[in-house]
Amino acid sequence: MKTDEARSLIAIMREASTSDLILVSVVILPILLGAWAVVLETIFPEYPTVKSGGIIVAALVYLAGVIVMKLGEKHDDGLLKARGYLRSRLLQRKNRTASFESVVTNSHGLLTDELIERMIKEFPEVFVSCTVKPSRKGVKMFEEQEAGS
Repeated sequence: MKTDEARSLIAIMREASTSDLILVSVVILPILLGAWAVVLETIFPEYPTVKSGGIIVAALVYLAGVIVMKLGEKHDDGLLKARGYLRSRLLQRKNRTASFESVVTNSHGLLTDELIERMIKEFPEVFVSCTVKPSRKGVKMFEEQEAGS
């Protein structure tokens, strides 16, 4: 499996609702555990405790992975919310440029200088750092059709 495919699967899991993950887990988990049971039975036919312990470990690893993916979603959700706010703020501007100070002041605590700089690094196809008069740090959004938003 390529790295891009793995990232795509992770993104799909993060975007799925909790009820979707539970429904899919009801189908996938028994198949996964059955496969592990066959493998462990083949390797350790005389040790049934190894087989049952291996199945429990496989179930716990699967559930831990799903929980970690959902926790990662909450972190990404805040970044996407901030990105949406910054994007809408810059779309209101004629040249799609604003100073950090102006954006932070009008965001009602949603944005900080550090978060804006992080968004510039995370979304270089949408935002770029710039300087606004008189030599203040600013952010510029590329034209909407160029950014693909």
